[in-house]
Amino acid sequence: MTNIKQMLLCASVTLQKWVGNKRIYTVFAILLVFCYYTFLCLRQFAIATGVPVTAWVLPFFLSFPAMIMVFGCTSALMFCNAPFLDNQMPFLVARTGRMNFIIGQHIYVIIAAFVFNLFITGASILILLPYVTFSSEWGHVISTLARNPGSSITYGIILSLSIDASIVDFFTPIKAMFTSFFFMWIVTVFIGIVIMMFNIISGKLSGIVAAGSLIFFAYFSAYLGSISFGTEILYLSPLSWSSINSINFTSVGSRVPSPMYATLVLTILILLMSLVSVYTFCKKDMDYQEWRD
Repeated sequence: MTNIKQMLLCASVTLQKWVGNKRIYTVFAILLVFCYYTFLCLRQFAIATGVPVTAWVLPFFLSFPAMIMVFGCTSALMFCNAPFLDNQMPFLVARTGRMNFIIGQHIYVIIAAFVFNLFITGASILILLPYVTFSSEWGHVISTLARNPGSSITYGIILSLSIDASIVDFFTPIKAMFTSFFFMWIVTVFIGIVIMMFNIISGKLSGIVAAGSLIFFAYFSAYLGSISFGTEILYLSPLSWSSINSINFTSVGSRVPSPMYATLVLTILILLMSLVSVYTFCKKDMDYQEWRD
């Protein structure tokens, strides 16, 4: 019998294990390094011009395909051992029941993915300090670099991100932030559920192989795939949708997925894989020694 309190208990127990988990610290350390690498150029530009940067820089974090790979790899590292079994978990499973436990692990993935992307958002702002400001507009720095990326060269600064003028033109800063965060979050959840399903069905590490294939395909789609097959290949690359650059919000003259398509496909896939994971976990004998972290 399912019980919400027991599901939340299972999710919270897994979350509490972050305190002594070196892998989680490694994930956040890697994210911090790449956030620093990505946004340092904006800080340097602000220092050179004497104009602070507005805090709305998250939409440009995944502007380069290489950063989508970093995003995917760190997400996969975060959830590589899903469904997060260890020597203590058999007792928790016995106390709560298999159904409550595995649904609780899915809840954990959703929460952990949210924290994962919240950290990226906070780090993107932290790195700009003290040359950051909050405004309802994009601000002079972002607007200038969107119209004339080469202006940074004047100050000897090479941009490590691409500020797409179409994003600046189409979105308000707050809407762009929330939209970027949503798609990064749902894609992170998707990666976690992919890993969980494959690990449960085929054993530990099979989930990493599946996630790695998705990461490789996203990188392939951004370069050789788009050249060989056109940008329509992005319809088959869910990981690419973590970047709003890969989604068509204007519905004009573009052959990339719409936000409705991306959201619907990701939601359906997450639900279907979750059902498979829950059913298989409840029916299959699990070797808990295999899952020691």
